[in-house]
Amino acid sequence: MSVLDDIQGQVAEITASHALGADFKGFAYWYLEEIEDFGQEEAEELVVDGAWDRGRDAVHIDEEQRKLTIYQFKYSDNLQYVAGAFTDIQNGVQAEQASLTTVDSLRLVVVTTANADQELQRAAKNAQRRIRRWLTINDFRNVEATVELVDLNHFRQVFETLYGISLTLDFRTPPLAVDGAVVGLVDASVFAGIRGQRGTLRLQHQEVPWR
Repeated sequence: MSVLDDIQGQVAEITASHALGADFKGFAYWYLEEIEDFGQEEAEELVVDGAWDRGRDAVHIDEEQRKLTIYQFKYSDNLQYVAGAFTDIQNGVQAEQASLTTVDSLRLVVVTTANADQELQRAAKNAQRRIRRWLTINDFRNVEATVELVDLNHFRQVFETLYGISLTLDFRTPPLAVDGAVVGLVDASVFAGIRGQRGTLRLQHQEVPWR
């Protein structure tokens, strides 16, 4: 199975489970939940895609980091269609002008299942220059702006990198306690084929070193 097949399968599952009706909508949720690590309820709050989205498929404001992120999702391998995302996301910046007064950085993310060619990569760089110029003209000189192009090649690299192993812990009833800690059981088969490698075990929101 190819990376694209894997993505399409996961997107189809999310489209069905969220009752979204179309895979291009499911793609936004898949990316926010699986790649950006937002929860389902968080993703639902972030997505603003629709007839009046003004270039914003999803928007996230990190108040602690003072960062505004605007997403454009293009679930397509049509490069001409994907290129339109950079015009859309420029419109999205203008639509979020009021929010720019409360942030220090602006992250603009174009996500697609296409393999970006050099022309599309140049379009991303040109969009960043245009947005930087717009920010300067509109007195947002101190807001740092970056444009990210996330394409199929990026997903392929992500999927081929070992970031960690997700485990499900089972607890006995009553729970087994040792020295004040609750002991859980895990299926050891998840360790097959990784002997001698380094990484992390992800247990909910905690990371435990393993070797």
